Amino acid sequence: MGNHDRAVAFDQAYGFNDMAAAAVDHARETCSDDQIEWLGDLPEQRLVCDDRMKVVHGHPHDPDRYTYPEEYHADMLDDEDVLVMGHTHVQGHEIFDEGLVLNPGSVGQPRDSDPRAAYSLVDFDSQEIEARRVEYDIDRVVDAVRDTDLPLRIGTRLRSGQ
Repeated sequence: MGNHDRAVAFDQAYGFNDMAAAAVDHARETCSDDQIEWLGDLPEQRLVCDDRMKVVHGHPHDPDRYTYPEEYHADMLDDEDVLVMGHTHVQGHEIFDEGLVLNPGSVGQPRDSDPRAAYSLVDFDSQEIEARRVEYDIDRVVDAVRDTDLPLRIGTRLRSGQ
């Protein structure tokens, strides 16, 4: 469960900027009760790949903490081989003797000045990470935002990877 999931599920957008708060309001107005309940039932962390990979939204010990690649350290790992985080929308990774720590980036809202969609591939056997980027039709997203009551900047900032 990410911070926006939590905000939509529990109507708690306090501390959000105007764009984020508008997005939460929009989601609460357009999602069904079942969809909002589904968001509220999301776990804060999940173990996958035979418990070799832990997936969290923020920092593994604080779901709302922004943790950037230069802050990654081996102490963030517990028993998993790979820790995958999000929240910052900034792609990066570090390889330690204890395992891998990474943020695959953001497919829909990168915030590292590279507007392309970001994702990463992990090879458990070789302990390698391949960061990837792909182009997508940002203008189509901007047009979709324009067709809603959301602030247009939600779409236009994607052009600069912000």
